[in-house]
Amino acid sequence: AGGEVSEIAVDGVYVYVGLSPNTGLVGDKLALDALGAVITDNRLRSSARGIFAAGSVRAASSGQAAGAAGDGALAALAAHEFLAGGGWPVDGR
Repeated sequence: AGGEVSEIAVDGVYVYVGLSPNTGLVGDKLALDALGAVITDNRLRSSARGIFAAGSVRAASSGQAAGAAGDGALAALAAHEFLAGGGWPVDGR
């Protein structure tokens, strides 16, 4: 705060990008929770037909890379099923 400069020897740096999901692009088109994350069902389907959400942008995400990778795999399988004619639930989700 005082304009002082110092150096610290480190072996690595972890950049923290925060916890706010980057949903500005879809925020007015999808149902979001109070924190701004996309609400999904257990197949990662959003409130808009044909749109899936995975990783930190999804409500109830673990916020961890391993969880995001699992989400991505599940969303890809669900999207494939949808595109192959597997449909969408009757309630419109």
